[in-house]
Amino acid sequence: MPLTGLYFLPDAPSPITLQSLIDRLTKTYSPTPLQRWTLDHRLFRSTTTSSSTTSPSDRPPPPRFLQVLSLSYHPNKSYVCISSSPPPPQTTSSSTATATPPPPTIIAVPSPSSTEELIQLLTLKMGPLWTSRQTLVVSGGASFEMEDMRVRIGEVKQGGSGVGTGGGPGAGGSQIGRGVAVEVEVGIERGGREEDGGEDDEEDVQEETEDKGKLEEVDWVAGEEAIRAIWEGLGLSGGRAFIKVEGVDGVETGLVGGLQWCELLRLRG
Repeated sequence: MPLTGLYFLPDAPSPITLQSLIDRLTKTYSPTPLQRWTLDHRLFRSTTTSSSTTSPSDRPPPPRFLQVLSLSYHPNKSYVCISSSPPPPQTTSSSTATATPPPPTIIAVPSPSSTEELIQLLTLKMGPLWTSRQTLVVSGGASFEMEDMRVRIGEVKQGGSGVGTGGGPGAGGSQIGRGVAVEVEVGIERGGREEDGGEDDEEDVQEETEDKGKLEEVDWVAGEEAIRAIWEGLGLSGGRAFIKVEGVDGVETGLVGGLQWCELLRLRG
């Protein structure tokens, strides 16, 4: 069963360029090049009202985050991820304990029409509830295939729109480099849809988004071992790994990759 893992290398303190990673991957594994890929991520934060009291129980709740993610190699859908509200703090006679918030909720929506409508709804109609925080994009990322693995490498930039909600090139504008992301997908079937043009047909998308199965622990162990072996082969260090992220045990297999990306990109804010 396919499993993905993400590794993010920030620009600071030791920047690693996109081309240097591509050269390293090509030299080490001699993979087969595939088509370029893009990413568009919108982060919204809930608005909070100020409180005139100082009592912990009267303070406004922490903000929630809503993310809209589009990946060009899943052109017929986008991911929508929203963080959950934390439960009320538990007050004892001596202290107030902060409860752990539930994991985020993620769904897939048809793209591009539903994605565009959602973003317009958030920005035009629900402005008092949600405020746009940032846009992150990957434009012209590289992808490769080797044996039963697929590797995607892309430079994450902030500002502008490199992919657009419809999956095509968007208006650019000033962009700031934030780092390089490496995605490794293991357990794939060679010669799949991406090699043929990168587009899922409608039946494949429906099966993926409606798949209610969960990854077993044996899948996680074997998949993570293979993913980390690729990272070690590339000499990756000083970054952050995103494999079994919070809440991933409770989602369908078709949503695991989207949740991993949302966790990576939310932390970049």
